[in-house]
Amino acid sequence: METLLDLLRHPSGPQPAAHGNDAATDRVWAQGRLPAQALSVDVESLGLLAQPLSANQARTLHQFSEPARFGRREKTLLDPAVRHTGEISADLIGLEWQPNVFTALKRDVATALGVPQLDAVLHNLLIYGPGQFFKPHQDTEKHPGMIATLVLIWPSPHIGGTLRLQLGQQHAEFSSQHLQTDELRWFAFYADCHHEVLPVPEGWRVALTFDLVLPARVERPSVPTALLESLKACLHQRFALGGDQPSLDPWE
Repeated sequence: METLLDLLRHPSGPQPAAHGNDAATDRVWAQGRLPAQALSVDVESLGLLAQPLSANQARTLHQFSEPARFGRREKTLLDPAVRHTGEISADLIGLEWQPNVFTALKRDVATALGVPQLDAVLHNLLIYGPGQFFKPHQDTEKHPGMIATLVLIWPSPHIGGTLRLQLGQQHAEFSSQHLQTDELRWFAFYADCHHEVLPVPEGWRVALTFDLVLPARVERPSVPTALLESLKACLHQRFALGGDQPSLDPWE
């Protein structure tokens, strides 16, 4: 029979992601792909976004946008030397997902980041034109329980605009540049990651950003009955719970 310490050190079942270097299990960021037709985006006054986005429509989208601000402590600032991109707020954007796609995406992101469940709240649409960028920063908490950010790249030809992330000694880069594509790429990362968007030399980088929030009530995975019984037996044995005098010996 396994000892109590064995059970506690090596629990069975899926394990949450940790801040480490093991690409298979220890993740603070993740990426994936969706078919382009999985999502339709409608921008108020402009209509549906084409796939891929034409240069003319991208310019119109950029003209319609507002200069993006950023948070620094309790302040909201506008400084194109730090953040130089256009922003369209969520209240002007309509999303229509194909059946079950959004649910599956949230499940996949939660699994990749090592949490049981996540909600995704649309924050804005960002459009980076030639020469635009966002210098290193951390995301601010916009909702109670927000722990991460999801970035969904819309098909729009561009060069550059790489998303670069850092947490401690870990580094990652997610390239979204392409000339033609028929898919949506997504990147997700914990909010404590420092990250930046490198300049876009050519074309238009268009991204939908979502705040990833832990639900107020999360369905917790059930613990196998065999594991509960083993743990119960180990506790009884380790602390002599069946005898007249409980064991007070220290753990090894």
